[in-house]
Amino acid sequence: EFFARCFSRGDFEIDNGECERQVRIIALGRKNFLFSGSVDAADRLCAAYTLVVGAKRNGLDPFEYIRDLLTRLERGVPVDRLAELTPTSWRRQ
Repeated sequence: EFFARCFSRGDFEIDNGECERQVRIIALGRKNFLFSGSVDAADRLCAAYTLVVGAKRNGLDPFEYIRDLLTRLERGVPVDRLAELTPTSWRRQ
């Protein structure tokens, strides 16, 4: 049935290349985390990776987002406003 749909509908994607590219990114990240030097360093690398991927998924420029995020954190952000800094809520000010 799957193959019949592939050939009878033009909008049905046969290729899973996009899915494989996304999995490759995760696998490379995992490989890089193995050689981060220590468990603490791996935790920090993981947090940074999460911010970059979150920014990309929300259509943000990761470099601009993280630069602004670090600038705001350096100035001091009240704890009740930290949710505004997540990639889903972030707006350039």
